[in-house]
Amino acid sequence: MKPLILFVGSSNSGKTTLMASIISRLRELGFKVGAIKHAPHGFQFFKGKDSSLHKVAGAKVSIVSGPDMIGILKDTGKDMSPFELMGYMEGVDLVLVEGFKRLPLPKIEVFNPSSEGDLPLCLGDPNLKAIVSTRALNVDVPIFDPRDIESITRFVLELTGLERGDSQRSP
Repeated sequence: MKPLILFVGSSNSGKTTLMASIISRLRELGFKVGAIKHAPHGFQFFKGKDSSLHKVAGAKVSIVSGPDMIGILKDTGKDMSPFELMGYMEGVDLVLVEGFKRLPLPKIEVFNPSSEGDLPLCLGDPNLKAIVSTRALNVDVPIFDPRDIESITRFVLELTGLERGDSQRSP
């Protein structure tokens, strides 16, 4: 199975921005990255665009196909886990997942407290591997500044066991 790393944290903590930066850096290093974003409250895809009209009209599955990309909207009847979504991750070296904080997978918490007494959500979770925050914390895991994308990326590679030459990319 491909390595999975969860990025977790409160709403508006900066998870999406951080993951996008790490994905970009991993791509620069030659890695092929899959990404999953958990939307526990649902989502609307391409709302108001022609590409969503079939789904809105009632199609069980709707696929948008372009010259170099596809988008799939599919009724599932349940909240699918990253494990169940791995079939879509062909040709990638690792998968970064935003959310699913309760799963027993390695996780990096993005902690951007809104008030003084706030604590990271995953303290005490044995799968918490690091915290990304500008706040000094007394914890037993590494703490990274959210602007230090290089160090966080290196940590992700160490956590997954991938080295810079481990990409599935052809030379």
